[in-house]
Amino acid sequence: MTSKHKIDPPALVEDTGDVVHPGSMIRDQLAEAGYSVNAAAAAMALNRANLNNVVLGKVAVSRDLAYRLSALLNPDDADMDFARLLVDWQARYDWHRDAPARKTLLSVMQASRRTIDARGKKAIDEVEA
Repeated sequence: MTSKHKIDPPALVEDTGDVVHPGSMIRDQLAEAGYSVNAAAAAMALNRANLNNVVLGKVAVSRDLAYRLSALLNPDDADMDFARLLVDWQARYDWHRDAPARKTLLSVMQASRRTIDARGKKAIDEVEA
């Protein structure tokens, strides 16, 4: 299985607006290249359970795993385009997944800023009086 495997990434976003974990594409690409999770893990000198957790979307795709997958599926691609795609996809997934936390943080920071501004204005008014 050393021939170059063509990577056609699916859409990053589902119809629901949710970003898809890159593990789903990894599973599909491994299957298209003829690898089971067990065979791919063995070929990349990885623990099968760790790779399986990524494929199931339970664990993030690390850069190391992205490099190994790129080398496995596209051994002639010196630019490691598949690795770059996976790292970017994981970052987008993380960004989308963390949106509620960002929204909460922004609300807290805005409330804190209003409190600080109000205290500061009160302190300035007291000094001027």
